[in-house]
Amino acid sequence: MSKNERITENLVRSFLEAAGYNIDKEIIIEEQKSVSPQIDKLLKGASKQGSGKGFPEFIIRSKSYGDFIIVVECKADRKKHQSKELNKYEEYAVDGSLLYASYLSKEFDVLAIGVSGQNKKEILISHNIFLKNAKKYSSYFGNEILPFQDYVDGILKSEIKFNWDYSKLLDYTRDLNELLHLKKVKEAQRSLLISGILIALQNRVFKQGYKLHKKAEQLASSLLETIVNEFTNANLVRNKVDNLKNAFSFL
Repeated sequence: MSKNERITENLVRSFLEAAGYNIDKEIIIEEQKSVSPQIDKLLKGASKQGSGKGFPEFIIRSKSYGDFIIVVECKADRKKHQSKELNKYEEYAVDGSLLYASYLSKEFDVLAIGVSGQNKKEILISHNIFLKNAKKYSSYFGNEILPFQDYVDGILKSEIKFNWDYSKLLDYTRDLNELLHLKKVKEAQRSLLISGILIALQNRVFKQGYKLHKKAEQLASSLLETIVNEFTNANLVRNKVDNLKNAFSFL
């Protein structure tokens, strides 16, 4: 690694410090490799040379947001910021960051940051979002390093994230509907079944203990009881609770 590239890395460190990364005890900043077995495993095939392990300049994650990770790749020369085809991973900052993100996105939402330049005036910073299991990435944010929470909020509220989550939800509901059909759950009861499960999962005791049931009949009984309890706790009048209990009794 050249001395000049270390200057770029030092600039990134100063940007991270200015944005409060070093103060927030929830944030973990790692360089070249991660102590996380999950991240380390994903990077094993992510070498910029085409084979072997990948070593990003910075890997940034938070204890509070386990599904989100930031990866940063640096180059000293601004001319090596981004190639036309984005496939020269070893030579260009953005290309390299996207390579790492493509591997990490198998299990994380990833923000890939490419940085090039030798001083604050000429620095180039590019952000790309690579959502979990997505095949495409999207450019987002501007030419500066933002606080970690700003990245999280920006991505969660982005149209990109909404559209991707919505498409996955549609795929899931189609698969779930087909499964319930195969299990001979009547069409009129499928929405009640799903809504009942969602209601029961709001109950912390049920959520923590439903996997401990050894028989399906016991789980079904516990599910119905929890649904009724949730309606009762919501201060619904008794006759409405009874009507809802009857509606869910098919469980």
